[in-house]
Amino acid sequence: MKRCKALVAFILLACVCFGLCACGFSEEDIVGSWKCSYVYGTKKDKFDVTFTLSDDGNYSKTVIKNGEESDTEQGTYEIVNSKVHLYKDGDRFGTVTTYEYSYGRLVNNGHIFKKSRLNQ
Repeated sequence: MKRCKALVAFILLACVCFGLCACGFSEEDIVGSWKCSYVYGTKKDKFDVTFTLSDDGNYSKTVIKNGEESDTEQGTYEIVNSKVHLYKDGDRFGTVTTYEYSYGRLVNNGHIFKKSRLNQ
């Protein structure tokens, strides 16, 4: 019984340690270009989304739909816990898009953004 308790305690401790390691990240981890491609809708539109987070707290984002630029935006970003908030036009009370940082990726609405290899 003592072995079982010790094993359970060890497993719980390991889970807590892994959880803390997975949550922590710094600005250095996120500065750079992030890319994601996906297909959406009944027409199977292909989207390529790229955004760049600068070390000065600004970002720029480009959306390519079916090979043509369809949207661009700029603004500021902020790191809060394990999330990155993008504020369009730098307006903290306007449009905000949130990405969760997890295992070296940024995730939003099921879309997984990976850091460009040029920035790693």
